[in-house]
Amino acid sequence: MANTESHVGPDLRISTIKEKPIEETTETIKTLDQKGTEVKSKIYVQLISAVIVNFTLISAGMMFTWSAVSLVKLEDPKSDIHLTTDQGGWLATILLIGACFGPSASLLLLDRIGRKWFLYGLSVPTVFCWVLIYFADRWEWILVARFFGGIPLGAIYAMVPVYLGELVETRIRGAAGAMMVLSLNIGFMIIFAVGPKVDRKTLSLICLVPTAVYLVSAPWIPDSPYYYLKKGKTKCASLTLALLRRKEDNTSEIKDMHKLIEEEKTGGIKELFRNPTSRKGFLLLLLLLAGQQLCGSTAIQAYYISIIEDMHIIWLDTYYALLIINGINVVSSIISTVLVDKLGRKPVYIVSSIGTSFCLFALGAYFLLQHFGIDVKAFSLVPLIVILIYTILFSFGVAQIPAIVQSEIFPINVKSWASTLANTYGSVLGMLVTKIFQLMVDGWGYHVVYLTLAVMELIVAITVIVIMPETKQKSFAEIQELLKNGSNKKRIVQ
Repeated sequence: MANTESHVGPDLRISTIKEKPIEETTETIKTLDQKGTEVKSKIYVQLISAVIVNFTLISAGMMFTWSAVSLVKLEDPKSDIHLTTDQGGWLATILLIGACFGPSASLLLLDRIGRKWFLYGLSVPTVFCWVLIYFADRWEWILVARFFGGIPLGAIYAMVPVYLGELVETRIRGAAGAMMVLSLNIGFMIIFAVGPKVDRKTLSLICLVPTAVYLVSAPWIPDSPYYYLKKGKTKCASLTLALLRRKEDNTSEIKDMHKLIEEEKTGGIKELFRNPTSRKGFLLLLLLLAGQQLCGSTAIQAYYISIIEDMHIIWLDTYYALLIINGINVVSSIISTVLVDKLGRKPVYIVSSIGTSFCLFALGAYFLLQHFGIDVKAFSLVPLIVILIYTILFSFGVAQIPAIVQSEIFPINVKSWASTLANTYGSVLGMLVTKIFQLMVDGWGYHVVYLTLAVMELIVAITVIVIMPETKQKSFAEIQELLKNGSNKKRIVQ
């Protein structure tokens, strides 16, 4: 891997190692420019790289929602591998147990082998997962496959934002972030569109496609210039920036990166908890992630088909209901990327959190009536409408704000540790909610689950109202000042 040339398009070449002298490759770039080679946009190389990287998120989206369409088939007595309800619950949960190890792997390997090749290496457990599911003849093999599939899932969530943040320049980071959310939802959509219509083996082969596309295309994109600088390869970093930015003089950006690297050396996990401002920021992030999981999003997505079927919506096929819900999810994710910068992080999260709480109350009330034997056929449209509203509100804020805030509130010297611990915490919490969701549904019914989640989500929303600062259009220094003066209510809530 060390001696591989990275290509982006037929006319762009950069030697990442020493196959050619640095000066020769630099001259190649100059010649291209002097000859007037058509460059449609100075950012198109960055966008191509971002699109290729986002195939990993399409794969992650498919990995995550596989259980939503597969558990119903596997729990069917006619299935070649028949699962009990408890075994099905473990298939949904084991993925998130594996995901807990992903952020730690990122922290250990990201700076050793580079962002590009670490992400490339995550394809190995992904391929292993789908191949094992294809050949599985016992549920234990599927369980093992899902565990290994969870490891790249957790790592991708943790490191793709880091990789893209270091590849693309500031003016398109918002678009890159939107592309990440969109790619994840495309993965969801593929599973919901195709999964119910094909068998387990065919679905496994379909799930391999995004990874295959990534494996073929990823060698042609550059690694992070930030990574090269950390390894002391200043010329490689300069060349990579010349390729990505389509300009020869990137001295200012190189200096900024050097400064960040020096700052990073002074931090670590001790600094994260020793510094009061970083500690407050970390606790705030944990609160936002709690709201993301306690609204039941992970569990609802894992059991979508079972939930919709238990609503007894006789006039709409479950397959079409899934497509409608996920289509709205994709659209609302795109819209929310615009609104977050216009309305602010705090109000968007509060509206989203309170809104999802009310939706959960409504679902709880519906299933409570059903539990007591009251005929709810006349209201069969209500739960679908509530699920649609829930999907819009969740995508609108709770799904995205934690990642945005995470990128804004931590200094560079603690950001890696904060990201790793937060992503691990999110995976553990998601795993617990998913498993407890299934146990509570089996023991007490949907009404108890939804009403419990509604109360917890409302508590999170109220806490956010009290303690969360608004970070929209504020510099890092201003955000740190807001966190530092958290006891001053006027400063924090403004």
